[in-house]
Amino acid sequence: MSVTDGFDVTAHLDGVLLGRIQSGDQSALSGLYDSRSRLIYSIVLNIVHNTEDAEEVTQAVFMRIWAKAQSFDPQRGSVLVWIVTIARRLAIDRTRSKHHRIQKFSDRLESVSQQDLVQPGSENVHNQVIQSILVDRALKRLNKLNSEQREIIELSYYCGFSQTEIAQKIATPLGTVKSRLRAAVTRLRDIMGNGE
Repeated sequence: MSVTDGFDVTAHLDGVLLGRIQSGDQSALSGLYDSRSRLIYSIVLNIVHNTEDAEEVTQAVFMRIWAKAQSFDPQRGSVLVWIVTIARRLAIDRTRSKHHRIQKFSDRLESVSQQDLVQPGSENVHNQVIQSILVDRALKRLNKLNSEQREIIELSYYCGFSQTEIAQKIATPLGTVKSRLRAAVTRLRDIMGNGE
């Protein structure tokens, strides 16, 4: 923090940049990002404990600043306090949302009864997962998948998208989505079988 004779230069710069952002100046948003993103990232990372989530939340913070710049009230604190408050809220929301998705995934897997299971070799990937893995072990091992495999599992089981919806969402042919999902399930089954 730069302070000269009681004048906080950094806080003044924050205020100037926010004023320009309120006027629609995108370069001012870039300037604010350059000066504050490292601090915001470290605050967010301390809450979410995941670098990928921290990067996404940090980006979301600056998008929120752009969208909500007019709502800043200097009577309630400095620009930095306002930004940190946004960052903390979005980071906490991310951790709650992630916990909710994991719980939903767990509930979906546990809700499938034995009569829903099909014979090995079936094309029904969802049921193959149910046959081959235990929920708690699967959840702990998802991070051993590569990012492509983890994404396809999350979209299918966390978010509940059909294979067709996944294909549309990630702009990939349906056949590719099906083969990726099979490969991800197979890899997860291998991890489970090897006790990784």
